[in-house]
Amino acid sequence: MRSSDSTLEREVGLLRAYLGIIALRSSSKLALDCNFDATLADARVPPMMLVPLVATMARNQASAGCIKVDAREVDHRLRIAIAANGAITRAIAESEALREVRERLVALYGDPRVVRRRTSRR
Repeated sequence: MRSSDSTLEREVGLLRAYLGIIALRSSSKLALDCNFDATLADARVPPMMLVPLVATMARNQASAGCIKVDAREVDHRLRIAIAANGAITRAIAESEALREVRERLVALYGDPRVVRRRTSRR
């Protein structure tokens, strides 16, 4: 938990463990569907990025529904998408966790919305 990076496989494992605990405490069903190619299992990611986002969804909507995590390589970058069905999706859009994760990613990798121009020396 104190390391500066993790792997996709490890973060998905933490997510599964967290949702397993939620399932034990809840009478409703919460399903997790993770899709990623085995070649991405060792992809480096910042630790604890997935759990806070999904925790917000699970806490706010009686732990019912399906959460989908899809990871793929796009332009030599790892792109992770988290989606959910039903009202559970509003919980993440309105959560502090989303803002905090975005801020953390910007601090680590820079703002993707900022176009960086190459400077030329003459």
